[in-house]
Amino acid sequence: MRFSVRSFRWLLLVLLILSISTQVAAQKKASQSLAELRKQAEQGDARAQFNLGDRYYLGDGLPRDEAEAVRWYRKAAEQGHAQAQYNLGWMYDNGDGVPKDDAEAYFWLNLAAVNTNAREEREAVGNRLTPAKRLEIQERCRKWAEAHPPAQK
Repeated sequence: MRFSVRSFRWLLLVLLILSISTQVAAQKKASQSLAELRKQAEQGDARAQFNLGDRYYLGDGLPRDEAEAVRWYRKAAEQGHAQAQYNLGWMYDNGDGVPKDDAEAYFWLNLAAVNTNAREEREAVGNRLTPAKRLEIQERCRKWAEAHPPAQK
């Protein structure tokens, strides 16, 4: 079977149209799911807040914004979301979206270490603090844990 140049051009045109329509549909679906995610996050869903923080941090479907990622991670972390606590601690440790702050990093990593694999990171940050500062933050964590529900994984 031989294809003429004209047939080949038509085939390329059809493939191009299909490719563009698939991309448009995928973008529409992503924006709809982002809108739903934002709605859930604004209604206080910790998992949605964490996921929205990830989307901001990665620039997934919206402009990359580390400060906005911190804001959403904090909302989830304050509800006991362990991975958000870890990410927030990591961001304080590295100065991503917030000023670098070893004490805040240690606080959030200490909370996260109960339910995640954050122990090594917590110890690395803790080694940069004085023993008195570590004890002060551990007491702050104890009080925080008493006032908040158990961490979600």
